[in-house]
Amino acid sequence: MIHRALPVTEPATGGLPRLPFELRWLLPTGREASARGYLTDLQRDQLLVELAEASGGQILPHLNQIVRAHFSTASGRYVLFSRLASTRPRGRATIALQLVVDIRQYEHTNGPRRVLQHPILTQGRLCHSEEGCTPFAIRIYDLNAESIRLGADIPLALGAALGVRLEVGDDPPVEPIAIVEEELPAAGLVPETTYQCRLEELTASEQSRFKRYLFRELGAHVRRRRFARVPVDGVSGWAYRLSPFGTRLGGRFTLELLDLSGGGLRFQTTELLQPAERLEIGLRLDDSPPLGAVVTLADALPPPSEGKLIYRARFTTLAESDRRRIVLFVFRSLLASYQPPAR
Repeated sequence: MIHRALPVTEPATGGLPRLPFELRWLLPTGREASARGYLTDLQRDQLLVELAEASGGQILPHLNQIVRAHFSTASGRYVLFSRLASTRPRGRATIALQLVVDIRQYEHTNGPRRVLQHPILTQGRLCHSEEGCTPFAIRIYDLNAESIRLGADIPLALGAALGVRLEVGDDPPVEPIAIVEEELPAAGLVPETTYQCRLEELTASEQSRFKRYLFRELGAHVRRRRFARVPVDGVSGWAYRLSPFGTRLGGRFTLELLDLSGGGLRFQTTELLQPAERLEIGLRLDDSPPLGAVVTLADALPPPSEGKLIYRARFTTLAESDRRRIVLFVFRSLLASYQPPAR
């Protein structure tokens, strides 16, 4: 994955920074194409991007195709999921990208990942020069086209090479070699020691099938690496407790937003709440009408000195238009933190 900083010239329209992007999308053949460019304008929920160069020929994505826009700010590296809304010739090729889905933040340097809600059970083979290949069970917890994280029934040494059988939908399986690069302790929803491995020895045909599988067939069963969240100051809202049937319980109480992402929020309140409770909330992010959503509490955090209680919650019911407003809010906040490199 290429993440070189592009040189910054004049600001974008309306005082926006000329943020460098790397755009990636799938071709009909299953290959991935890319283009580099700059943000030139932001109109409601559309980004105008001036293309600087492209790879994979001059084939542009088709209308409404998902385009991943990679960018970096001082707080990290991000990928914004968008759809191609239009192409607008203006001397250089300019495309309009409609904000959709969400913004995700990278936690690894080797590209966007698929984090599985349930591990994939498959087989690995540890190959020794003298002893032959020993099969054993493995569990894959996340993966992308370049690496996987897996748990194994036997301990693995750093640098070990093992064959991994990966089913790719209706296509024949692929069997890359995984090189163990890092040992990770059990944490959170992963109950065992795992190993971060680099994938090698995939042919061009296998890579094409594997990427097509990641983009199309796994999409309904996995969630990508964590949402990009931004700190929020001075935004308050209201909430009601909900019964299991969705009816309101008790009176309305206030909450103060601390951070926000496309997947959920963190807030503080004086109300004592329980994990897994559902709330109906309302938030006013700007001068537009407030947005409403249903959230489920994930957990409570240690309270600060003033005694208010802090909770994390994920969105369980959220209108697509309101999700788009949140994504735009997050993107604008990240854009405000962008510092162009010194020339």
